Amino acid sequence: MPDEVIAFKELMKSHNGFLIASPEYNGSLTGILKNTIDWMSRPYSDDPRMVCFNGKIAGIMAASPGGLGGLRGLHHLRVILASIGTFVLPNQVAVGNAGNNLVDEESVKDEGLNKAVQSQAKEIVRVINALH
Repeated sequence: MPDEVIAFKELMKSHNGFLIASPEYNGSLTGILKNTIDWMSRPYSDDPRMVCFNGKIAGIMAASPGGLGGLRGLHHLRVILASIGTFVLPNQVAVGNAGNNLVDEESVKDEGLNKAVQSQAKEIVRVINALH
């Protein structure tokens, strides 16, 4: 297993949850995100099965240039994560028309969407703190 994969597995193992924000590619999640999930699900050492995902909490968000904002990709991501033991928060954020709505690396132009992104981040922290 490559050293970079081992290091990332250690990072994931050290956290109780994660927030995933990804673009949508052709109606699904990106190849790099799927590849990362696949690498993190590979057994290594004496780790329990799916140690990076099982029992963890995840918040999910997506963006796309289309009006749906990545909803189709979010569905695929939710199914994958749930199947490997991750509790995915019921709420999700989809940023449509990303070319116009993403101002920079820190904010979303549409105030309602910006609040939804901030709310999702706060919710993942709240749920993780409540459960751990």
